[in-house]
Amino acid sequence: MSTFETMPTMLAEAQLTDFGEFYYDANNQDFFIAGEVVAMADKDVYNCLLSPMPEKSAEISREVGAFITSFGTIITTPLVHKWLRLNGEETNFNDVNNVLRYVFEEKLDKQDDDTSVGGQLYGFSSHFVREGQVRLSVTGDCACCGPNLFGTFVEEHEWETGFAEYELHNIDFPAQHVALLAGLGHLALTAKNAQL
Repeated sequence: MSTFETMPTMLAEAQLTDFGEFYYDANNQDFFIAGEVVAMADKDVYNCLLSPMPEKSAEISREVGAFITSFGTIITTPLVHKWLRLNGEETNFNDVNNVLRYVFEEKLDKQDDDTSVGGQLYGFSSHFVREGQVRLSVTGDCACCGPNLFGTFVEEHEWETGFAEYELHNIDFPAQHVALLAGLGHLALTAKNAQL
C-alpha cells in the first residue's frame, strides 16, 4: 500500500460533520466554504472563515483539494501535494501572490478602523517549505501560514500521506487572515482543476 492510500489517524477517526470542502475562486472573488459560496467582499467573510458551519458533510477524499474544519483550520489533501510536487520548482507563485495582495488590500480597505499594519517585515510571498507543502505570507510581522507540526488532525509524522494541516501565525488583522486563506484556497482550486 502506498503512503498516499493511508490517512492520518485523527483525520480518519473524525466525524464528517467537522469538515467541508474549501476553495477560493480568484476569478469570481468567492470562497467556497463547506457548501456555501461567500463573496470575498462580504463583510461577514472573516467570521465565516473563523467558524464555518458545514451545510453538508464532506467525505475526506483525495479528489478534493482542501477542507475547512468546523473551527476554521485548513487541511490540504494529496491532490494539492501531488500538484505541488509535480510542478516542483517550475511552480509560478505569482498568481498566488497576486491573490494574497489583492484580497489583503481589499479587506484592509473595508475595515472600520484606520489602523495601519505595523512591522511590515514580510511582504506577499509563497514558497515551498518541503515537497508538496507551501508557506504563504502577507504584510505584517511574520503574518503567515504553513504546515502545522502538531496539528489536531494531521501531525508531521503523517505528512507522507499527502495531507497537511495548516496554521496561521502572527495574525493581527482580519485582512491578513482572509488573504492567507484565499491563497491556500486558490492553490487547492488550481490543483483540483489540473485534474491530476
